[in-house]
Amino acid sequence: MATALLIGLENVHHKGETRFATPPLGLACLAAFAREKRPGKDSFVIIDEAAKPLSSKQWADRLAQICPDIICLSALTTDAGALTKKVELFKYLLPSTPIVVGGPHATALGEKLLENPGIDFVVRGEGELGFVGLLDALEKGEKYPENSIPGLKFIRPDGSMKINPYNKALLDINTLPLPAWDLIPFEDYSTLARMTPSQISGFYAPIMTSRGCPFHCTYCHDVFGSKFRAMSPLRVIEHMEQLINKFGITDFEIIDDIFNLDYDRALEICRLIQEKGLNIRFSFPNGLRTDLLDKRLIQELAKAGAYHIAFAVETGSNRLQKTIKKNLDLEKVRENIAYAAEMGIFTWGFFMLGFPDETKEQIKKPWTLPFRPSSTEHFSSR
Repeated sequence: MATALLIGLENVHHKGETRFATPPLGLACLAAFAREKRPGKDSFVIIDEAAKPLSSKQWADRLAQICPDIICLSALTTDAGALTKKVELFKYLLPSTPIVVGGPHATALGEKLLENPGIDFVVRGEGELGFVGLLDALEKGEKYPENSIPGLKFIRPDGSMKINPYNKALLDINTLPLPAWDLIPFEDYSTLARMTPSQISGFYAPIMTSRGCPFHCTYCHDVFGSKFRAMSPLRVIEHMEQLINKFGITDFEIIDDIFNLDYDRALEICRLIQEKGLNIRFSFPNGLRTDLLDKRLIQELAKAGAYHIAFAVETGSNRLQKTIKKNLDLEKVRENIAYAAEMGIFTWGFFMLGFPDETKEQIKKPWTLPFRPSSTEHFSSR
């Protein structure tokens, strides 16, 4: 039986006593998929460096205890420095154990990461098929797999590079197993800052009800591609009920790329939550397209338990909206943010400054919301 150590390095940086971490949904998805495709062949251990940082001595002790056959790391680009240090440490402690890097940073950099001699493999894009394909190959003794494992990149002994394209046959996420939440100690996250800044304590779980986004914003990570793939409303409810019944989780962060692209699906999820009497709360720390909202959907989200929405505006300039290929209808955005606040939903804005052709005047120009007095009072009271 192979032992896979899955390590989260996302947002390991922190200031002072404040640490930010969120349960590593991606790693739990990889473990669940591998369990289904390779039943009884592997054991999995997830360690989240963002939640519980370990010293070099502690890592040495844990690695000696686990004896992993493969080490897999997931990182954001902001964690590039931490990734380099961890790879160096792990290669020193276990020089013959293959190290694999995936996640947004690996997808963005790809083969450039292989300039680090400690990294044996990179998996870009949606990772389930690449991860299982690599486990299959290593089990067969293939140190340098020449088959077409999706997204896999590595350097051959002769110095040439093997580069496999992303997975083109994107997974139907309705058929995927629910994440391996049994590997996640939710209590480790209950007192840490999370993606939803209006809520800083308590047990919660991130869920992803869809993958992919058909828009082409220039800054997108593009891990899941441009094809929108969504769980059915019933599957979303099944996922929530599993977390409620098995783990006592009633607070969710929905982290889709674009939850509300299918308007009727979003409404049906809200309807089912209310019909089944699920006493839950949920937030959108990202992943709602603001100008695809309307009053009806905002009302239903609020009734179903939405308490926080992050609105990714990026820029209040119509010209720059076109430049970054986001093309938001800014007037509709203003209306929807104001109405969400009026409905008692905590509103949070994302803006980017310093686009290549952005002027100082555009940066300084205020972007104001037409709050009515009642909505201003409600917003400030939260």
